[in-house]
Amino acid sequence: MNILHITAQKPCSTGSGVYLTKLAESLSSLQGVDRQGILAGVYADDISSLKKVLSPVTLYPVVFDSPDLPFHIFGMSDVMPYPSSQYKSMTPEQYDAFTDAFLFFADKAVEDLNPDVIICHHLYLLTALIRQNFPEIPVYGFCHNTDLTQFKAHDLARDLILEQIPNLNGIFALHGEQKKVIAATFSIPEDIIHIAGAGYDDDVFYKDQSVQADHTADPVFRMIFTGKLSRAKGVPCLLRALKAVFTQKPDLEIALTLAGGTGSPEEYNEIKSLADACPYPVTFTGPVYGQELANLYRVHDCFILPSLNEGLPLCVIEALACGLPVIMTDLPGIRPWIESHIKDAPVSYVPVSQDHEQLTRHLADTIIRQTQNTRPVPEVDLSSLTWKALAGHIFQIL
Repeated sequence: MNILHITAQKPCSTGSGVYLTKLAESLSSLQGVDRQGILAGVYADDISSLKKVLSPVTLYPVVFDSPDLPFHIFGMSDVMPYPSSQYKSMTPEQYDAFTDAFLFFADKAVEDLNPDVIICHHLYLLTALIRQNFPEIPVYGFCHNTDLTQFKAHDLARDLILEQIPNLNGIFALHGEQKKVIAATFSIPEDIIHIAGAGYDDDVFYKDQSVQADHTADPVFRMIFTGKLSRAKGVPCLLRALKAVFTQKPDLEIALTLAGGTGSPEEYNEIKSLADACPYPVTFTGPVYGQELANLYRVHDCFILPSLNEGLPLCVIEALACGLPVIMTDLPGIRPWIESHIKDAPVSYVPVSQDHEQLTRHLADTIIRQTQNTRPVPEVDLSSLTWKALAGHIFQIL
């Protein structure tokens, strides 16, 4: 089987980009998968390094900030960890250029690869265009949640998307709650929507006692956040929560690591200002991936994700694999999926609220409880959640 993966964004960047890349990499190891390609929006400076990272999968680049596409990549989030444009601001001229470029290079990729199936990431504009223009090839779509957010936020290509997404041969949802939302949004029978879940790299993310933090000797409770440094990820609320923790428990010793790229300058400046005023030390590492991230997890005591919107965050699974307890917001669909797939997962759920003051209080209370929890972190079985296991599940459906 030859498989063409398609995304309008950069592979290897953001959660959906990592998902795409790891899925393709793991499919390559399966018997029955012959050739694969990735058609993706990139910048010219990305091409050389991406070809090395993605090998043996062939990269078919659609280059932005170029004569044919003289604007930034359109991001599924309004704030991306690299220069990006916003779909809600796409002009008619940009729409035409976007459509012409992706369909031109999709034709080239299809001619070269002769795919038996196309997998599109995000149930949005590009997936609708591919479904419409390649009716003879089976096309499957992956939902990553940000696509649903974009679709509900504005009317760009709404008629085209509503017409073409139901024509997909199948759709992969991250969890059961998302499956229901997809079915209701696009009037699709639930039986063509498959729950894919998420995967992690068990060769990189695992508990390693030789470098694990010595929790008994170190009085500092070390927390780590991974993701885009933005309001949507709840980072300002987290920093305000630490100030509230200090007010209630000034004797606690806490340190926070923020690992991730920055969003808009305005949001970063707000976060940096809050970090400077935080009564506890805050370390900014910038984007961290793979082995370096796993090593960071192992020298911390807790992973925290106070996000206001998520699909199914891979970072939670990776942190659990490295032996960390997790504090995260109780977002729709995520807790049931974790509880059904990871028995006895040491996850503390914070009630999510659009009232940021209330969310800040909940975060502060949960952090205090976690610092006082002296019970050993239970071992969890994540063998069914590796990328290879996920790829096998997807391959059986294609």
